[in-house]
Amino acid sequence: MEGVLLVHAATTGNLPLFQRGFQHPEKWLCGIANQVQYHLSTSTVCLVWLDLAAWSGHVNIIAFIASQQLIDDPFDDESCLDGAAAHGHVEVVQYLLDRGCQSTSALVLAAANGHLHVVNILRTRH
Repeated sequence: MEGVLLVHAATTGNLPLFQRGFQHPEKWLCGIANQVQYHLSTSTVCLVWLDLAAWSGHVNIIAFIASQQLIDDPFDDESCLDGAAAHGHVEVVQYLLDRGCQSTSALVLAAANGHLHVVNILRTRH
């Protein structure tokens, strides 16, 4: 149940709910692992939530996950930048770029989806 609440919180930007659910990793990690029938590491699950938050445009969730130090390098995952760019989330794109996140696809994804402001940000950063 905690896993479902955390996914909901990550995609809606509900930081208090995310923080509350995040306090008991043994519950959400076990529940998610049982659902998919194999063991997932804490860092793998956190990367999924990082991606969901980026794709949904929630910098507050991204910052919280990164602050927990459960992922060796939370900004070494280009899929979060790709998702944020594809969905036109300017604030998330800037946040990720400021922290060294890179992607070979983000510019194309932003352009393909008509997010000119994101395209301009990505072009000035390369």
